[in-house]
Amino acid sequence: MQRSIVKDRLEARAFMLRVYNVVGVAKTSVAAVSVVCFVACCFAFGAPDGVLRAELVAPVLLACIAFQAVALFLLSAAESKAAASAIAVLDKDCDPVSFAKDAARIRRHRPSVGPAYFLLLHAAAVSLACLGRFEEAGSFFRRMEIEFLGERNGAERIREAAFLCDAARRLRDPDGLERYRSFLVGLLRDGRAGEDASRARRLVEAADERERLEAAGDAAGLVSLCEAQIASLREWDVRERVELEFARAEQLEALGDLAGASEGYAYAVERGGSLPCAREARARLEGMAAQTARGGAS
Repeated sequence: MQRSIVKDRLEARAFMLRVYNVVGVAKTSVAAVSVVCFVACCFAFGAPDGVLRAELVAPVLLACIAFQAVALFLLSAAESKAAASAIAVLDKDCDPVSFAKDAARIRRHRPSVGPAYFLLLHAAAVSLACLGRFEEAGSFFRRMEIEFLGERNGAERIREAAFLCDAARRLRDPDGLERYRSFLVGLLRDGRAGEDASRARRLVEAADERERLEAAGDAAGLVSLCEAQIASLREWDVRERVELEFARAEQLEALGDLAGASEGYAYAVERGGSLPCAREARARLEGMAAQTARGGAS
């Protein structure tokens, strides 16, 4: 029954990704129609009897402007909702395999406005990297870079730089990671406020602390860091929690706390879907169970 529910949810979210693509085309069409109407109105004003036509054309032009504004607002809202629902396949259901199947649709899509496309590109890059398809993931990463360079909104640039750092780390691209980490640090120096800025700042600080602790071989410190990050997650950040629980369990196992490690691995198996760390966690649990059985037999 549970498997059927999950399947239905995944199919629904795949449908929402198709809706996202259709909405993007609709937004472009609305903009094109509005431009055509505007040009036609300009010609009418410029005609010899343009003064007479102005009384007829002006209301039409105003109606076109109002229609475009309302249509783009509604379509943008629909686009964001559809994208969020599709991304939930990765972030809530932890299923990069299913999300990667729709990656080609994302690559074909060219939206007119809105940040949803960047988030889909990041989800595609993460999904493909999880499956070891780094070359394909790299094509989405390069598209993310293009979108980032064209972004002018300061808050969006902070969020996008943080996502680029995450994608570069998963792609094992140290140059890209350092490049966008520098971008992110520079943007945060401006003292911008807001949830995205605060979250990005915590990510940078956690990454720096992780590097320091790993270099020092401080397993206990890494456990504390993972626990602090888990405590700061939002309810829907399931994928991030699974990855952090797995990382925490690895360090607990290294410290000899097998009970704590088993708990973390079990969470990763239960909630991790098709994530690589879920498969690894299952293997670790099986190995620990086999070791316990051998110890009991002796």
